[in-house]
Amino acid sequence: QSIITVYDAAQNLKRVLPDVQATLERALQLMGTSGATQSQTATVALQSTRLERLLREAEQLRMGGTDAAGSAEQFQATLDAYQNTQRGLLQGGVAGVERVYAPEVVAQLNQAASATKFLVDLLPAVTADSAKLVTARQSADNVLLENSPALMLELSDFSTNEPHNSNLQTWYTV
Repeated sequence: QSIITVYDAAQNLKRVLPDVQATLERALQLMGTSGATQSQTATVALQSTRLERLLREAEQLRMGGTDAAGSAEQFQATLDAYQNTQRGLLQGGVAGVERVYAPEVVAQLNQAASATKFLVDLLPAVTADSAKLVTARQSADNVLLENSPALMLELSDFSTNEPHNSNLQTWYTV
């Protein structure tokens, strides 16, 4: 179920990322006319970069393997930074993040926060199950490696014009 959760999160993030980035871009444009500081503007721009990083890390988690545990830690750190910054922009009280007060900018930031809320729910599953993701990928790799000669022989049948195995003939197409 963890792999499915990570896969779903990666797919959801892929799906919402363009809209969230457009929302953050609108916020940046509004900040230009609302008297926002350079620090606030840079902080909002950084949020879009963090979302792209979260997508890459979710993809690495989904792929599993030895990098999954490190990706889980990095995913958690990036998501924490994204959430803390978001909270600071909207509510204040976060060191190094200036709160935004312009209502039209706050509305855009709230919209981005709503679209990415599913990431908050994903974090416990990712951090708790990163070891399972590594094991699952290693198991899949081992199956392929252990059966590699037989698998390669069967796959080589598809590279010729005539199937060598009559059982595969119904699947074979030229």
